[in-house]
Parts: sequence; structure tokens; C-alpha cells
Amino acid sequence: MRSALFLILAFCCSFARAGLLEIQHLNEIRTNSDLYAASMMVYFNPKDRTPDERSLAAAFQAIVIMDTKINQVDNPLAMRDPYEEMNQILKKLERTKRSESDTFPSIILRVLQLNKDMQAAVDEAYRAELTATQTPLNLLNNQSYDIARLLMDYQLRRYPLDDEQKAPFRIDPAQLPALDKKIDDTFVVLLEKRPENADYLDPAYRNYRFVRKQLLQSKGRPNGGAEFYMTRTVIDLNDLGATLAIETQGLDPENMQNR
Repeated sequence: MRSALFLILAFCCSFARAGLLEIQHLNEIRTNSDLYAASMMVYFNPKDRTPDERSLAAAFQAIVIMDTKINQVDNPLAMRDPYEEMNQILKKLERTKRSESDTFPSIILRVLQLNKDMQAAVDEAYRAELTATQTPLNLLNNQSYDIARLLMDYQLRRYPLDDEQKAPFRIDPAQLPALDKKIDDTFVVLLEKRPENADYLDPAYRNYRFVRKQLLQSKGRPNGGAEFYMTRTVIDLNDLGATLAIETQGLDPENMQNR
């Protein structure tokens, strides 16, 4: 009887472990999809003749992470299909001459639709995992997601597309101050709840406060400076979330990071 009970508990714990890690993988897919879209708008801006190569590198980094994490959640077609087209667009645009930059906006419009499709697919899977698995890291995950979403929206506000074209992909402008306050307040809560992780959280909070006013602006061109700070912040928060998820399950972080 005891042996049977132990096997049942072990079976249930294995699913809880898988669920917690699955949640972390899904969060990295959704945040990196937004980071990819933001970087694409910075680098493939037809008004910029000398774009910063770091933005191109950031887009490639986001694509690589998405590929890895989609594999780790068993390659659902609803995520794999938009990813594959995102990847092909990046490769195609990288080969496109700046003299043909007038084609960029229409292609970026497709990128925005693919990102929207990706977010819808991940959101459905993420909600299902949360129903099955309680995670102590949801606040941290939502923080990295909100920052990635705000960065993507910031670059979209400044990208040379008509307002009508941007509308399906934008955050409601009236909601931006509330989102900014939510992010700021969440950093305060995270630092209070997780002082042992201040080495990650404190620099992330400082980075956000450094560019937060800029992230609410609508004028100007897509900005690589804001992208640099916020991309680094999202990646650091995701790394912390992944490490904590692994440690919560009593696994070896070094072995898990290579999976």
C-alpha cells in the first residue's frame, strides 16, 4: 500500500515539475517573440541608413531562444508555424539592400501579425498550464512579459506605419500609464519578497527606471538605446525565473540549462 502511494505521489510530482518548467519555457517564448518584433522594427527601419548591428544580433538571439523553447514544449504547430515564418523573414531582410528599404514596412506588418499569432498560441497554453500547476513565479514571469510588451509597443509607436495599420497590434494608449505603474510597483514587491535575488532584480529595476519616461513617448524613431536596456532586463528576469523554477523542483541547474 505504501509503495503504491509513493508511486502515485512520485507520478504527480513529476507532472508538477514538468508543468512548472513548461510555464517557464512558455514565458520565454512569449517575451522573446515581443523582443524579436521590437528589434526588427529598430534594425529594419527604412528611415535609418546606418542601423545599429546590435539590434540585428538581438533579433537573432530572440529567434534562437524561441526555437529552443518551442522544442522544449513539444513543438506545437500553433507556435512552430509563426516561428518558421519569422525566421525566414529575418534571413530574407538581412540579405535585403538598404536601397530596397521601402519594402520594410509591409514586411514588418507581417512580423507584427506573426507575433500576435504567437502570443495567442502561447497565451492559450500558458493559461492551461497555470490551471494545472501552481507556480510561485507568476509575478516574475508577468513582469518580464509586461516589459517586453511595453518595449514592443514603444517601437511600434515610432515605426513608419499608418495608425490604422498599427491599431491591431498596439496597447491602448490610455492604458500605458497604468502599465508603467504596474511594472514599477511590481519591482518594489519583487524586491520585498525576494531580497535574496536583489543581484538580478535591483539592476533590472534601475534599468527600467532609467528609460521608463522614454518608453511612454510616441515621437521619434525606433530607439536602440531603450531596446538595449529593456532587452537585457527581460533576459535577466527570464534567467532568474528559469533558475528559480529549476531550484524549486530540486533539480541541478547546470544539467537543466543544457536541456
